[in-house]
Amino acid sequence: MGEDKISYQLTGFEKLEIIRTEIGDLTEALQETEGKLRAVHYEVERLRFLAGLAKSYTKSEAPDGYAELKELEANRVEIVEKLAALKAALPKAEAEATGGAPAGTVAPQAPRAPRAPGASGGAGGSQKRKGFDSFEDFRSRKQ
Repeated sequence: MGEDKISYQLTGFEKLEIIRTEIGDLTEALQETEGKLRAVHYEVERLRFLAGLAKSYTKSEAPDGYAELKELEANRVEIVEKLAALKAALPKAEAEATGGAPAGTVAPQAPRAPRAPGASGGAGGSQKRKGFDSFEDFRSRKQ
């Protein structure tokens, strides 16, 4: 009884939900990381600007977060790569969950038979009908 291995197979809907949840979480993480990066870059540029105005600013300490700048940038690149992979897998997961073709694909259509010259649907042969017939035209054809 205890010798059987326990396994679990994700359904298409579970896979889809996992991908969508991860995309949402990573999007938030990317926004947070980019916000931190902007704040650090702003402070660095602010100090450079002030140092150009007065040499005493060159002695200022580096802004908070400057030491983690490379780590933040590497983290941002990693998040962007994960998001790209998840977004690429999303159409396939949607198709698997719904049982249809992936989004963005077009179902093949049967080729249309060529029309014979002069075989249009109108009463005049080459004349195309638009809209509805007037009541008088309808009534005259009925008789």
